[in-house]
Amino acid sequence: MELLQYEFITAPKGSYLNRLGELVKKIRYYRMNVPIEGFRAALPGLKLVEQELQEFDDSIGLGKRNYIDEIMEELQQEAEVEEKLMADIVRFSKTIVNTIFHEEFVADEFAFDFRIKEAVKWLEFYGYKNEQVIDEKLNVVKDIFRSVCSMHNIIFIDSTLT
Repeated sequence: MELLQYEFITAPKGSYLNRLGELVKKIRYYRMNVPIEGFRAALPGLKLVEQELQEFDDSIGLGKRNYIDEIMEELQQEAEVEEKLMADIVRFSKTIVNTIFHEEFVADEFAFDFRIKEAVKWLEFYGYKNEQVIDEKLNVVKDIFRSVCSMHNIIFIDSTLT
C-alpha cells in the first residue's frame, strides 16, 4: 500500500485519497502512541472510515479491501525494519568490539535515536550516554552503526561532534 504516500498526499477534503490518508495517519498514531485499549476504543470509528473507502471501491467496481488490516500489516513491516536494524547493530558490535577490544559490547552505554518522519528513516548517534569522550572504541562502534544503517538504507547522522 505504501502508507507514506497516503500520509503526505494533498487531496480535497472528503475525497477518497483524503479519507485514506486520514485513516493511515490515525492508525499509525494509535498504534505508536496509544495503549491497546485506546486503539480498541477507536476501532469503531476507524471501521466507519474503512467502510466509506470500501463503498467507494464498490461504486467503481473494485473488489473489497481490508484497509485496516493492510495498514496494520505495513506498520508491522516498518517495526520489523527497526528491530532488524537494532539486531544487526548489536550482533555486529558484539563481535567486533569483543575481537578488537576484548570487551563485551553493551548497547545501553550508547545514546542514539531511530526516527521516521515524512518517509525518511534515520538514526542519530550521540556517542556514550554518560560521558563526552571520543575514543577508539566509540569510533569503531560509530562506524558499525553507520555501516548497518547503510545496509538497511537508513540515513546515519553523527552527532558526536556537536
